[in-house]
Amino acid sequence: MATEAHNDEIVVAVVGVTGSGKSSFIKRVTGNESIEIGHDLRSKTAEVQAYPLQIMGKCYTLVDTPGFDDGERTDEDIFASLADWLRRSYNKGQRLNALLYLHGIIANREKGSDLRNLKVFKKLCGAENYGRIVLGITWWDQVDPQTALARETMLAETPEFWGDMVQKGSRIERIPHDKAQCMQLLYSLVQNQRTTLRVQHEMTEGKEALRTTAAMEMEQYKAIDAIKDAEEGERRAQEIAYQLKNKAIEQWASERRLEQHRRHQELQMQQMSQIADLETIRARMSESEPSRRSPRPEASDRTRRIEELAAALQQARL
Repeated sequence: MATEAHNDEIVVAVVGVTGSGKSSFIKRVTGNESIEIGHDLRSKTAEVQAYPLQIMGKCYTLVDTPGFDDGERTDEDIFASLADWLRRSYNKGQRLNALLYLHGIIANREKGSDLRNLKVFKKLCGAENYGRIVLGITWWDQVDPQTALARETMLAETPEFWGDMVQKGSRIERIPHDKAQCMQLLYSLVQNQRTTLRVQHEMTEGKEALRTTAAMEMEQYKAIDAIKDAEEGERRAQEIAYQLKNKAIEQWASERRLEQHRRHQELQMQQMSQIADLETIRARMSESEPSRRSPRPEASDRTRRIEELAAALQQARL
């Protein structure tokens, strides 16, 4: 942590989201091999750390800050840690000369959380301090120049990102990998006057860290995220209910089809049984038909006599 402030001390806070290259930059210029570099979404910088160095006879203090979007800590926790350091350093008489806000250019697109965190950073500094901010682009050599230039232009010209800051004095720098060039960049900040950030003003006026303008901005986004999560949960519940309803309908239809198929088979079997019964009856009738068509001899004689008598009577009438 920083000690009592010297009049000629140049204090530069290095800020940015996790993975933007803050610790890498400080390690490069200080040569401090004890500084750990993170390679995932978890920040190696758990608390605010101050590193002294000298550049061309000038005393510098580089302040390494935990990054937002950490995989293990909440943004509220990180903000509280940063605000606590700003409060204590202010009480010691230490003031910032500049803020170096680092941003990795390798991202295909700006995440919503990047924009939210940038807005919180703007509220923390105050527009009156934009002239003390250097917007540093890291990992420039990891992207082809044309793509990197297009992304830099988008950041610089979009008010929601860096556009409004550039208009009020912030400058954009491409952070080099060469130590001497990085030190030259820091030396260019020697003319910056010491400043007090808005969040420091608010805390000296009696506001708690989590009641400052920057914290309330963060709380607003937290509330919006909670609403979005609730809406997403409701949408998902409706989708599941719809899926279950469709599944129940499909199951009912499937059972209905099986029942209809079973009844159809039963009818077919009944019809086949009836047809078989008819065939049996017909076969039996066919077997008995010759006997019905061959009358007994006495019945034939009687019929012949009746017919002869009827003919005789008919002849008598004539």
